[in-house]
Amino acid sequence: MHRWGSKKHKRFISAFFLLFAVALCLSGCGDSTSTEWGSRDGGQLRAIVNDSLALVQSARTYFTETDHFIMGSERDEGFSHVGLHLVNYRTKQAPLWSDTVDADRGTTAQLSDSGVFGISESQLDLWKIGEKMRTKHITSWKGSCASDLRWNTERVRPWSEGKLLLLGAGISSSEDSCQYGLLDTLTGVVFLHRFQGDLAWLSKCGDINYLDGKIMCLLVKENSVFIIDGTIIIDSTNFKSDDFGTPYQVTWWGRYVAVNFLHPYDSDNPTMNNWQLVMKTGTSSFDAEYSVWRFIEPFYFYDEAGKDGFRYSGEDF
Repeated sequence: MHRWGSKKHKRFISAFFLLFAVALCLSGCGDSTSTEWGSRDGGQLRAIVNDSLALVQSARTYFTETDHFIMGSERDEGFSHVGLHLVNYRTKQAPLWSDTVDADRGTTAQLSDSGVFGISESQLDLWKIGEKMRTKHITSWKGSCASDLRWNTERVRPWSEGKLLLLGAGISSSEDSCQYGLLDTLTGVVFLHRFQGDLAWLSKCGDINYLDGKIMCLLVKENSVFIIDGTIIIDSTNFKSDDFGTPYQVTWWGRYVAVNFLHPYDSDNPTMNNWQLVMKTGTSSFDAEYSVWRFIEPFYFYDEAGKDGFRYSGEDF
């Protein structure tokens, strides 16, 4: 029998406390985390609201450094405190409305005249002027076609019967790929499809929207942009390549249409083509009285190409 003061017992006590100290350190001893907040970025255009107002997104950068007791240091950086701002793009002034969320959940693009969306595999975030961000949970994705829409949805459009149309960056021509999804906002289920039957004509569209109870298709062909309803050309506008370059991409911004051009002197290099013309549509045709230019990255607004423009920077928010 050993007394408490014996050498053997002291070695036992020392070993016990050593193991306890090691376990404590492995569970976080020595770890320290510091976060440094950067400035708010200049923002990105997210929606054209009307003839003078737009929604712009901003975010704050952060840098986090964690010093681990055993594994060294780890550095992370990203964006958080995402903000949405209603601004005047005809005359620069203070934002008319702003809201932020304490998260890195940003928005992707325009959904309606007054709202934008952000989407992931499991949820859809909706953010409207004057309201807080709302989240709809996506419960499942169903369909027999191959799809990467659940990870790469870039466009969400209103659709009939209160559903939402989901599109990727383009409409795939592969015969086994899903071309679109329909989100049932009541059940949270996304049904994946290909454009077939009465909707087969939509597979040729550059972008699709649902306005005033009609399916509206945008199509680029040669130097013209067309608004098409089925086999009927509703309206078109032609661009002289010497003035603008060649239109190669069209996008719905609510009731507005954005046209991207290939530079007339460098048509093989789309990265050099930062000019975008935004046009307004009336009930179903182009409004000849309205247009605005913007420089995409970083974005500036111009009433006419070549004239002095302005942008909203992080300091404005």
